[in-house]
Amino acid sequence: MLICSAPRVLCALVLLMLCASSTSALPAFWSISPRDNVLRRVDGATGRTHKGSQVLTVAGETEVLGGYGIARHPSTGILYVILRVPSTASRVLCTVNEEDGICTRVGPTGDTGDRFAGITFSSDGTLYALTGDGAGYYDPETLCTLSLIDASATCGLTLGNGSHGEVLAFNPDDGLIYHGSGSGTPNDPTAGEIFETVDPGTSTITPIPLSGHDYTNLTGLYYAGNGVFYAAEPNENSGDNPHILTITDAGFVELVAPLDHISKGFALLPATVPVTPFHPFATVLGGLVLIVGMRPFLGRRDGTPVPPR
Repeated sequence: MLICSAPRVLCALVLLMLCASSTSALPAFWSISPRDNVLRRVDGATGRTHKGSQVLTVAGETEVLGGYGIARHPSTGILYVILRVPSTASRVLCTVNEEDGICTRVGPTGDTGDRFAGITFSSDGTLYALTGDGAGYYDPETLCTLSLIDASATCGLTLGNGSHGEVLAFNPDDGLIYHGSGSGTPNDPTAGEIFETVDPGTSTITPIPLSGHDYTNLTGLYYAGNGVFYAAEPNENSGDNPHILTITDAGFVELVAPLDHISKGFALLPATVPVTPFHPFATVLGGLVLIVGMRPFLGRRDGTPVPPR
């Protein structure tokens, strides 16, 4: 219970600020990076990596060279990742034990047969994957499905709009896959940035005009609900920090927070993995309230209380 000796209006204001800080935080999430072997546990409000992050390992591999996609199965809750490992030029599909980072290949090898740049699950558990611009077997920017039995790819629709850099995320509210690609001029399908939807049933592609913050390019995309996506902006060549962005299903982009690493995808933590976000403003206010609240209980050495002034 908070006891405050300051004026009641001030106490009430501080309490309202603390409550607002504790409820406005973005959800915590796992993040995977193409630069290293760490499954990061990130506070969505600050973009900071938390304790509880895991080093990814795969049996039979000396190391994991990077992660290129992450998605949680909508029914089983199992976390899947696309990894680059030394034993193959392609990328492998694995499931992850979120408590220790141990990855298990899907099927005998997990080999997808190509360099995929992102994955997302539809509501029925179909795993969609998109080849990157460095694809070696299928055309770049080709939409495929990956088998959850042996990781084999079935590919068909080539997207092609936008320049380098690919992200995708399924929106269960409208049944569409959202695709982001490119850097440079927004809404330039030839050499710039695009945002578009793909109907997985009809293969219809519909452009969405981008507005708001002009990002450098996107490296991760996750649908959070209510028409809002979280996205990762790497800022690799700009000298700025990576960022967490929001993008609406109408294409409006906003900056949310700096990110302490380059991310290639997000997945929310399961409900069983709590994270206490760090809020500097709330922490300072909390300390002030604690000090003010303790004032009436400060005492002399003989144990008698010092009356408040």
